[in-house]
Amino acid sequence: MPDHSRRDLLRYRFDQAMSRGPSALVGWLLAVTLAVVLLLGALVELIHLAPVQDGHAPALGASLWTSVLHFLDNGNISNDSTSAGWGYVGVMLLLTLSGIVFGGAVTGIITNGLASRLDTLRRGRSAVVEQGHVVILGWSPQIFAVIAELAEAGENQRDTCVVILAERDKVDMELDLRARPGLDRRVRLVCRTGTPLERSDLSLVSPRTARAIIVLSPDSTAGGTGRDAQVIKTVLALVNTADRPPAGYRIVAEIHEEHNLEAARLVGGQDATFVRSSDLMAKITVQTCRQSGLSTVYSELLSFAGSELYFAPAGEVAGQPFRRALFGFEAQTVIGLRHEGGEVTLNPDSERLVAAGDQLIVIAEDDVFAPLSASPARPDPALIVAASGLGPLPERTLILGWNAQAQMILSELGTYQMPGSVITVAANLPLEQCQVLEASQPVSQTFSVTFRAADPTSR
Repeated sequence: MPDHSRRDLLRYRFDQAMSRGPSALVGWLLAVTLAVVLLLGALVELIHLAPVQDGHAPALGASLWTSVLHFLDNGNISNDSTSAGWGYVGVMLLLTLSGIVFGGAVTGIITNGLASRLDTLRRGRSAVVEQGHVVILGWSPQIFAVIAELAEAGENQRDTCVVILAERDKVDMELDLRARPGLDRRVRLVCRTGTPLERSDLSLVSPRTARAIIVLSPDSTAGGTGRDAQVIKTVLALVNTADRPPAGYRIVAEIHEEHNLEAARLVGGQDATFVRSSDLMAKITVQTCRQSGLSTVYSELLSFAGSELYFAPAGEVAGQPFRRALFGFEAQTVIGLRHEGGEVTLNPDSERLVAAGDQLIVIAEDDVFAPLSASPARPDPALIVAASGLGPLPERTLILGWNAQAQMILSELGTYQMPGSVITVAANLPLEQCQVLEASQPVSQTFSVTFRAADPTSR
């Protein structure tokens, strides 16, 4: 082990002290300044450099105070006269110059400290102290629609805070959000830079006190499996923490591939709900193309503008037939039940008893529910019209284009086809690929699938 000199040791200790930041620099500067003032003030008294007043030399305290005044205010040197001796004037000049250096150094340290602090705030690395906020982990093009819906949902609340944690620069995120007119005025947006996979970064957004956590699938050129892995790792980092709340988290996450759902549910447990977005969009696409106007209904129910779906406690309806709830509310429409185990029943039998642990599935304009009406409404049989006797007929369906969801759309569409139906896919694909895709379709006795190589954008 090499021997180090005392000078090396002192220099090492000094470097360690300086690395502690502005507070250490100011402390050392004050210590050196105090030593200079005391030393020079005592020197003036010891060698009798101070001018004599009324036949008496000033006391030590007075000399020290004079030294302090010259150090703090460089204008005091103008009151010194050369009649006291050039030695006294020289010491006071040295004290004044030391004060100027001290003032400049302190100004520089404070300026650099403030700049460093502002840079830290700009990078978004300070912890969020919020209660009842919504946390969004990750960044994708869907984030703007998510925040807009959260703003609609929070219109009846005084303060809606949305905290975003993503691997992007904080300033860039804020600029992108402000570019959407009115988005940052309806909700309070807080952005932090970090990776949702790291527990230390997750702690910045205070997930323990959050009302809900949304995990977005990353916008990546990688396949669905790669994006799903990021989502599962994020949920795993959330639920496997020592400060997990006793009631658990309320996490909603996006999954692309069906074969990843089992692993995701195993990781998330009771804390997370996973939405397979591609499957959901395929089903909605098929259903809306088959029923004119259904897209408007879905937009109304799935957005927070107008009426939307809510869960409401059974309350007074518990123990009564479902028809009591069906016709018992004036401002809400009851469409089903969510049972204690999580099972959902839509439009149950009107005589089915509502259990105490059941929740009502209602369509309402807000999450503030009116009490059960004392006089329930009754249906008017005269308004009930029998459907026409015309049964379902064979259909011809045209699909323009081909992407990763097209096969799921075909599978979902096939469940609604009557015998003799034909589905034609016109896509900008090579003829050989169209032939392979057509041959790979399962054989059905009710409908046929035909592929055509064509450019859907060309008349």
